[in-house]
Amino acid sequence: MSKNNGQFLKIIDLDGAFDKRMAEYFSKKRNQFTEEEWENFFAQSYITFSDTKIESLNATPNEYYQKMNHADLLACIRLHFEKQVPIDGFLRRALEEERNRPILRALLDGDNQQAAFAVEIAGMDTSFYEVYVELLSREDSHNLHALLVDVLKEDADSLCDGLLELYSQGISCEPIADIVSHCLVPREEVFFLLLDEFLKADECLEQAVMRLVRYGDERALPYIKERAAREETDYLDFRALRLACEALGGSLPERDFSTSEEYLRFAQEEERQREERNQLEEKA
Repeated sequence: MSKNNGQFLKIIDLDGAFDKRMAEYFSKKRNQFTEEEWENFFAQSYITFSDTKIESLNATPNEYYQKMNHADLLACIRLHFEKQVPIDGFLRRALEEERNRPILRALLDGDNQQAAFAVEIAGMDTSFYEVYVELLSREDSHNLHALLVDVLKEDADSLCDGLLELYSQGISCEPIADIVSHCLVPREEVFFLLLDEFLKADECLEQAVMRLVRYGDERALPYIKERAAREETDYLDFRALRLACEALGGSLPERDFSTSEEYLRFAQEEERQREERNQLEEKA
């Protein structure tokens, strides 16, 4: 337990405690339930557990986090991260309440793990968007950036100016490119940003060209065709470029990859899958 503001906080995974109790019960009654009966029993038992007072908490699971003030709830969630205790559904539900928005704001100022968790809970709450954009400047935070992209892409147009400013500073170029590729209002700055990311792409070529496809500006076609024609462009990249070219209304001439190990592996896998489908059709 941890002391905070004169109160003791018990850091516990309530869902984990319930699952352990059910596993013990199931091991004793294994052959006494059908699968459907067990599912119904599990669901009803969880409802009962949620409203059963736990002496060590001096509250039911439904009440425990609800009774905490902001300071205690923030200390509690941070201790969950510090001690690597899983965050149960009861704690999540408490943090989803409107009254606890200040706690999520505080978590956004925490480390990348805490910030990512806060983004998961707050989601598309536009009051947090300014902070979300600032979080894109954090380094070594792939998971956090992925969550931010997933949220911010829905409002790419309204956020575009701030994102372009970050990009001009060389900050989080790929996540920003992912977001602005969802812009619906055509902007020269966005097109040339996406084109720049494509031209310098190496390992992430498919991702870069799909941004151009998503944006839908056919001016990208000559650049895609030029990249596809390069001798060093391998088979899988060529496939991605061909699909992108067709999506933008163009086409690419075929290239001979018959001596490529990558092509041969891919062709063998396609043949294996084709044979499996044929066998399944014959059995049917």
